[in-house]
Amino acid sequence: MSSLEKLIFIPIIIGLVFLCAFLYVNETTKSIKFEKRITDFALSSSLDVELSLFARFNLWLENIIKGLSKFLKKHNLFINFSSKYEKYLPYKSKYNQMDCISIKILTAIFLTMINILTGLKKLTILRFISMIITFMIGFYIVDIIFLFQFRKKKKQIQNELASVIIYLNSALASGFTIYQSFDLINKEFNGPIAIEFGKISQDLAYGLSLEVAFKRFYERVPLSQIKYIWTTLTVLNREGGEEAKIFSIIEKEFLEAEEIKKEKNIYLSSLNLIYRICLVIPIIVLIVMLFVKKEYLKIYYFTPIGLITFITIALLYILYILIIKKLIGGINK
Repeated sequence: MSSLEKLIFIPIIIGLVFLCAFLYVNETTKSIKFEKRITDFALSSSLDVELSLFARFNLWLENIIKGLSKFLKKHNLFINFSSKYEKYLPYKSKYNQMDCISIKILTAIFLTMINILTGLKKLTILRFISMIITFMIGFYIVDIIFLFQFRKKKKQIQNELASVIIYLNSALASGFTIYQSFDLINKEFNGPIAIEFGKISQDLAYGLSLEVAFKRFYERVPLSQIKYIWTTLTVLNREGGEEAKIFSIIEKEFLEAEEIKKEKNIYLSSLNLIYRICLVIPIIVLIVMLFVKKEYLKIYYFTPIGLITFITIALLYILYILIIKKLIGGINK
């Protein structure tokens, strides 16, 4: 594309954008004027809600996502690829796993279009490579958002799992069946934990065993507590244990784990306090020396030996931070 063609091409794009904006505003104005003319002769409904511009844009974007998902569902490649995104969906989401793929594709296209529009003057091989890289970044950057949502979901399930097991054990002790107990959990609890136990109830209704249902639960939400339930059910079911007794054992283990966790948190809080104090003390000493007498520090940046000594102290200080942080992280696990 020559320079003259580029100069012609850019105004055409800008002109088309302004033309589309003008037509949209013109049609909207006509609709508002027509609505005002017939308002006096029409019955108002309590269901009539005027959508804001943002709501209209959100609805338009949702329609595009759903339309693209409908097209992608016709291909087995996207169906298989989208299956792993089911666990990333937030609680009460209006989107499904195929919509996640559509969002990734649309984000990649949007960022690529920005790359194209900002580099019309330099349509080279490097520009083409940068477009491909931008598309890949846009396609996979959405996964970071999905990952944060999934971690939030895991945290909610982890915090509520002990309460659910206690409630489940109480329901079984009261004479409810395992199916009725799971239905009660789905009704009494809110959030991701209710959805997940609803899925377990569906698995049981389809004829899967209890341990297989919890195994599938662990595959969706990989938590050590869920793995413990699954392995306990597998081992005790082989020995012919009753469901009420099995969940009673699981409840006892969960309560003991909660007590241990509380004691560990108290210990870690004091350890973190000591770590932060030791972390700040060298910096405070350095600041005090700078204000009291700067001559004490001249040796460190005016002589080669002093500079080497300063670098060694800084490296040891960083190593100290990393080691203590690693030890605290190991205790926390």
